[in-house]
Amino acid sequence: MRRALAAAGLALGAATDCDAHDSCEACASASSWHGGCRWCPLAGDSSCHAYGSPENACGSSQEVTNASACAALYEPTQVHFAFAGGDGLSVSWTTRGNATQRAAYGAAGAELDAVVDATTVSYLESFQHTAVVTRLAPSTTYHVSVGAEKAWSDVFNITTARAAGDRAAPVRAAVFGDLGRRQYGGAATMDGLAGVADTVDFFWHLGDVGYADDALLHEPLTWAYEAAWDEYMDQACGAFASRAPYMVLPGNHEAECHSPACVAEYASRALKLSNFSAYNARFRMPSSESGGSASMWYSFDVGPLHVVALSTESDFPGAPDVCHVPGASCGGFCDALGCGDWRPWLEADLKSVNRSATPWVVVGGHRPLHSVKDLDADGEPAGTDASLVAALSGLFATYDVDLYVSGHQHAYERNGPFNGTTHVVTGAGGEDEGHSDYSAAQDPPWNVLWDNTTYGYAVLEATGDELSFTQVDAATGGTLDAFVLRK
Repeated sequence: MRRALAAAGLALGAATDCDAHDSCEACASASSWHGGCRWCPLAGDSSCHAYGSPENACGSSQEVTNASACAALYEPTQVHFAFAGGDGLSVSWTTRGNATQRAAYGAAGAELDAVVDATTVSYLESFQHTAVVTRLAPSTTYHVSVGAEKAWSDVFNITTARAAGDRAAPVRAAVFGDLGRRQYGGAATMDGLAGVADTVDFFWHLGDVGYADDALLHEPLTWAYEAAWDEYMDQACGAFASRAPYMVLPGNHEAECHSPACVAEYASRALKLSNFSAYNARFRMPSSESGGSASMWYSFDVGPLHVVALSTESDFPGAPDVCHVPGASCGGFCDALGCGDWRPWLEADLKSVNRSATPWVVVGGHRPLHSVKDLDADGEPAGTDASLVAALSGLFATYDVDLYVSGHQHAYERNGPFNGTTHVVTGAGGEDEGHSDYSAAQDPPWNVLWDNTTYGYAVLEATGDELSFTQVDAATGGTLDAFVLRK
C-alpha cells in the first residue's frame, strides 16, 4: 500500500509541476491535478502555469490551454515597411509569442535566399520585431517574408526608394494625418489609400496614428488600449501599409495611455506606456541613418525630395505637455547632437541638403505653425503654434524649406506662403473625435481655404522643377484643393 501511495504521489507531483515546461506546446499538452497547464505568452511572463496560479500574468482569454493553438502565437501580423537610408528598408511586424524572428528576401523573380535576423522588443504584452535590410538596389522591387521556423508570413512585394537625384519619373507620396480605425471614421481614407497604394512611392502619416488612447471613449472601464493599437495596425497593414513604405511621425495621441483601466494598473501599464513607448516599439523610422532620434525625428531622400519629420510633441522650447499620467514625463529623446532639443539636429540636416540632387525640401510635423483655428486676438499664432513659429520659421527661411505639412486639426487648410514656405494642414484622415470645430476660425489674408466637412488624404508629386499637392475627398475621390510649386 505504501508503495502504491508513493507511486501515486510521484505521479501526482509530476503532473502538478507545470512550471517545468518551457514551451507552449509542452505546457498546453500537460495536465496538473487541478486540470490542464496553461501557457501565458505575454512579455514578462512567457511561461507555464498551473490552473489558478497567482504568478500567471494572463487572463483567461490570453492564456493557451490547447497545444494546437500554440502555432498562432508565432504568426507574424501587422507587417509594414519603412525606408532605412538610401539603400535600405526596414520591415516590422508583431507576434503574440516570442521566438527568434528573421526576414527572408530576394529580388523580384528570384528566390528568398537572403536572410537577416530581427531585433525584438516588448513594451507590454506583444512582441515587436524589426529587420533592417541594406545594400539594396534603388527603385527595385523585392520579395520579403518574415517569421520563424514555427510560422512565416505571406510574401510581400516592396519597392526601395528612388536614388537621390533620380528624376526619371515623378515621385509620389500619399500624405495624411489623424487616421483612426475604420469603424470610427477611418474607413473612407483607408479605402482611398488602398486604391493609390500601387501608385505611390511611400505613405506619410503625420501623427495621431490609430487613436489607441481614445479606446476609452468606446470602452471607458475596459483595458482596450493594446487591442485598439492591434486593430488599427491590422486594418492599416491589410489595406495599404504593407504595400509601400509607411513613414510615420508622432502625434499627441501616441504619447501614453491614460484611461482609468490603464491608470488603475499604474506600474504595470501606465508607466510602461508613457513617453511614446508603444509608438517607438511598433515603428522603426530612419533616425539612425539620418542622425535623428528613434521614430521621433529623422530625414530621408527619395528622388528630388528631401523629407524631414519632426516631433511637435516634445523636445523644443514651448513643447506641449502631452503626458497626463502622474509621475510620467514626455520628451528627453536624444539624437546625434544631443538630448532634449531637435533644433540643432534640424539645422545641421537642412544645411547638409544637396539642392542639386534634392531641390525640394518638405518638412512635416503633427501640429501646424499656422491655422485659422488657433489665432490670438491680433490674428497671430497662439499656444503651441506660436512656439513652433519661434522654433522653426527662422530655419525655414534660412534654408528655403518649400513646404510644411501637418495635421492635428481634423480639417484641411492651405496657408501662406510665409517667407517662401507654403503650409498645409491635412489632418482629416478620419478618427474617433470627428472634425475639428472651426466656428471661431478667423479669416486672415494668408489663408487660401479651409474645410472641416470632408475626410481624405493628399497626393504629393515631385519632379525636378515642379511639386504638386492635391487634397482628395476620400468619400468621392474628388479634388478638394490642388496647387503647384515651381522652381
